[in-house]
Amino acid sequence: MKTFMRQRKYTVAALAVLCFLIAPAVRALDEEAILAAFRDSYGWLGSAAMHISSVGEKIVPEGKNDTETRQKLRGYEDVNFFIDDAKGWHASWDSRTIDVATGKVARSESGSLRQFSRESGLFKEAGNWAVEYGYDEEGGRYLDLDPKLDGRASLDASFGCTAVVTGHSLSLSHLRIPELLESYAFQVSDGELGGAASCIVESDTEYGQIKLWLSPTENYSLQKAVFSKEYGKDLGWRGDKVFAKDYQGTIPSHYVQEIHVLKKEARGAYYIPAEVEVLTYSETGGTMRDGWKERITVSDVILNPDFAALKGFVLQVPQESCIGITNRSDMLFHTASWKEGKPAFHLEDEDLRTRGQLFLSTIEITKTSFVDKALRWLNNKLRKQDTGMYYLKNAFAFNIQTVLLLVLTVLASCWLLWRFITRLRKGFGKESCSAGI
Repeated sequence: MKTFMRQRKYTVAALAVLCFLIAPAVRALDEEAILAAFRDSYGWLGSAAMHISSVGEKIVPEGKNDTETRQKLRGYEDVNFFIDDAKGWHASWDSRTIDVATGKVARSESGSLRQFSRESGLFKEAGNWAVEYGYDEEGGRYLDLDPKLDGRASLDASFGCTAVVTGHSLSLSHLRIPELLESYAFQVSDGELGGAASCIVESDTEYGQIKLWLSPTENYSLQKAVFSKEYGKDLGWRGDKVFAKDYQGTIPSHYVQEIHVLKKEARGAYYIPAEVEVLTYSETGGTMRDGWKERITVSDVILNPDFAALKGFVLQVPQESCIGITNRSDMLFHTASWKEGKPAFHLEDEDLRTRGQLFLSTIEITKTSFVDKALRWLNNKLRKQDTGMYYLKNAFAFNIQTVLLLVLTVLASCWLLWRFITRLRKGFGKESCSAGI
């Protein structure tokens, strides 16, 4: 009996030592599997179309009295977003920041309105271009094709409210978070968030500190994330220079972003973020200096969509729009010439010319009528004057200028219609008299 107990004792001890020796290897495999699962949780972005919208407000810390800080701002973003592994991505943006006190679009320090409507993307099959398509100062359209893709195109995909969807953090890096973690050591621990089981991943990278809460019951999709980048120490988002390297403060300051996924939509093996809260702020010594809080909603998600039917990777370009290529070899902007309603590039660089013509073959050219030009001119005037239907649609706020302008427009239209009908009747009257004679 004693011999048996002694053998059992030794066996337990040996098993304990064996478990201790192999524990690090098991943990390493667990970490790799967790990172792979986290990366795969974004697999639904391989081919998808969706609508993303956000409403955000500026956070005003106590004790700040300057005019810019006291101005209460509310931001709106609406994005139609298309993404595909083979085709690239395409986002159609409408962004505006409203001064809550006046109901008007806020202005930047330079005096320009804080609003824009533009399209951007990475068009792989149409010549592999980074594309930006928007309005110039006079309301005309411009289309810029850039062959330089290193980080720029992927960063644009993570701009604004799309970052939460694509797994990026503009404050941290142009790389998707799972891709960034592949190059750095990280620690994994068990925890909980809001009463639900959570796998906590932490890493101290050259870009800043990362802390993630992943859901083990939802294929390790994101529950919460906190990113912190220190001024004058950590790398900037491109990784080529130090973030805020000119910072001279003696107290450590950080740029922080907190992401909290409030609601998800299950689609097969994927859990798509449907509602997300994001808090972005700067802090010094634990005291917040300024910040921005927004609520992001993802809706109308279509997996493996028919991009041709949706025109997901087609730009509608009015005739005579300014279309150009930024040639990185001579740093010049080469514009296309229009002939008989069709644009064409005439570059000496054969590669750029061929790729440029390939892209032009994919756009949809629209004719610009007199009415279109008049509406564009009127819309541009209204945008510059902070009045008009823009506020009726987006801010639900009128002012006396807006009311007078609308009334005058209606009266002028009625007067023109009355003049037209009067002349038409006079013409018919003359014809009747002639027929009677």
